[in-house]
Amino acid sequence: MAVKKTSGSSVLFWTAIIVIILDIASKVWVRSALPVNESIALTKFLSATHIQNTGVAFGMLQFAALRWVYVGIALIIAIIIANSCRHKKLKTHFLLWGLIMGGAIGNALDRIFISTVTDFIDFHYWPAFNVADSALTIGILLLIWHSFRKEE
Repeated sequence: MAVKKTSGSSVLFWTAIIVIILDIASKVWVRSALPVNESIALTKFLSATHIQNTGVAFGMLQFAALRWVYVGIALIIAIIIANSCRHKKLKTHFLLWGLIMGGAIGNALDRIFISTVTDFIDFHYWPAFNVADSALTIGILLLIWHSFRKEE
């Protein structure tokens, strides 16, 4: 029985879609379960805290006036990744590029439809964040790590 090889573009786009779905579902749950600035303790170190963020990663650059600039940047990032994949410029790390693309689109959708980004993962010692932020951060950090590794 032959095993069909999955294309890199399929991995990239399915990863992005899964990130977007998880991000939207978790944010919908938080917005329906918790009023803004309210928390539910999940463990001693982790809470779900409903924060509405007008800034970028981890609450930096809190300028509501830049909403559409942030949307534009996220969409440009997603278009560049998709275009690079389509034209076979991306050779590896499709999963990581999918995490970045999905995270960028997830937060852009919040900015488009509700004007702010819903953050809720709260470790108390770090600014609250969300699934999209996590995907972006993991994707970027692993790409940086891979860029420093020697090819075998």
